[in-house]
Order: sequence, then structure tokens, then C-alpha cells
Amino acid sequence: MKKTLAVIFILCAGLLAWSFVMWSWVMPVTAVPLLTATPSLTPTITPTTLPTFWATAEVTTSDTVVAIGEEVSVTTNLTIAPGCVFPLMELALTQQGEDAPIFAPESVILGPPIAMPHTITFTAVTAGTIRFRSALFGERNCGDYWNWWWVGDLSDPVTVQLAPTGNLPDLIISDITYNGGTPQCGTHPPDLGARVWVANIGNAPAGSFVVEVNNTWQQTVEELAAGEQLSLVFGGALGPVTAVADATNLLEESDESNNSFSAILPVPTQPPPCTPTPTPPYQHYLPVTTK
Repeated sequence: MKKTLAVIFILCAGLLAWSFVMWSWVMPVTAVPLLTATPSLTPTITPTTLPTFWATAEVTTSDTVVAIGEEVSVTTNLTIAPGCVFPLMELALTQQGEDAPIFAPESVILGPPIAMPHTITFTAVTAGTIRFRSALFGERNCGDYWNWWWVGDLSDPVTVQLAPTGNLPDLIISDITYNGGTPQCGTHPPDLGARVWVANIGNAPAGSFVVEVNNTWQQTVEELAAGEQLSLVFGGALGPVTAVADATNLLEESDESNNSFSAILPVPTQPPPCTPTPTPPYQHYLPVTTK
């Protein structure tokens, strides 16, 4: 009996092995492809262009010539780059010049909040000529970061006159300033030189008179009303500059001793030489005739 069962087991095992071999030969095995990882999309980041910060201050006065006891209004205004902010922390207004201070109060310092434009009134207390200087301090931001910044400006000259005697004009040179920027390649611009400020602090209009600079340059002013001021540009006048109002003594004035004023102006760096653009050599081409 045991031999019979062993024979049956061997026969069944052989049949099973033969069936597996036949199934492998008849039914080919299909290879399963490996899974390929799909790359993830990298987001495109568009850079944000931030505005560049800039700010300019401007100082203007209600008058350029006043008498002792009169008032002058000084206005400071501010312009900043679009897209930026510049909250102000301090506004300082002072008087600049050899005669300063000639107005009361001597200076003004204000804290926040400071609205623009901002006007402050001063009272003339003594004779002379000054400029008002405004300095604005704050923090700038154009969407990037905060940092401290300041801008400033100078007003045109303001003159305080003594009470005029008699019905006569009184001409003075109230200031001399540098006119022009940094010269570019080539020659100096024609207006690079001195800007001369002339004021009539008398109580009568001044007729035609001559303004002379360094005994070399002259310009004629046809008329200057009492209490008015104008500026003239003398191209080429640099370094030590002396200007004289009514240089030819055409006018009778209430004070003939105050017509001259001197200043030392900066001499700009000489402009670099221009590099000429090379011109291609002339070439002559004969006409081509086809037959």
C-alpha cells in the first residue's frame, strides 16, 4: 500500500511539473515596464521691479526784499518718487550767509507730523542778505526696506533793507552763486560761470544801469522796481568774482557805498577730451554693366 501511494505521488508531481513547463512555453510572460517618475513643474517667478527712490525739496519765499519789521513767509515743499513713501521726522529751517541771522526766529525745528507744503513766517529785525535753508529728515521706503534719508534746498537771496532816505533807488549785489553743472566732453557750456543777484532796496524804481563783473563782463538792466530783485548770468566768470551794480554811475542812489560784492566760485574740472568717431575711408565703386 505504501509503495502504491509513493508511485501515485511521484506521478502527480511529474504531471504538475510537466504542466508548468507547457504553460510557460505557451503563455509568454509580458514584461511590466518600470514606473517613471513624472518631473514636477517648477513655478516661474516673475521678479518684481521696485521703484528707485528719489526726493527733492524746494524752498520759496513770499518776498526777496523787505524792510525791518516786515514779515516774509518761507514755504518748503517736497516731491518724492512715485510708489515710494517718505514720512518726515524733522524739518529744520535756518538762515545762511555772512549777515545771518537777520530774521526772527533765528531757526525753526519741527517734529512729526509734518505736512507738505509747510509755511513758516519770519520777521526782519536787522539789515542784510541771507538765504533760508530747509533740511528734511525722514525714513524712505519703496517696498524694499526702511532707511534714514534727508534732502534740503536753499532759497533765493532775501534782503532786509534799512528805512530808505529820500525818493531814490538803492542798488546792491545781494549774492553771487555758481551757475552750471559738470562740463561734459567738449567745450564748456556758454552759461557756465557766475549768477549775480541784483536788488533795489530803495524806495524808488531804478532806471537803466550797468552790472559789471571782474572789470570784464557787462550787462545792462533796463529797469528794476523798488523792492524787486533779479539775477544775471555771466558765462566764464569763475574763481574770484567781484560784481558792481551801476558800474558806470548812471543813477543817483540813496547809498552809493553798497554797490559792490565779491565771492569765490569753484572752478569746475576740465571736461574730458572727446573721442572722435572713426570715419570709414572713402571708397569709389565703378558702375557694373551687364551685357
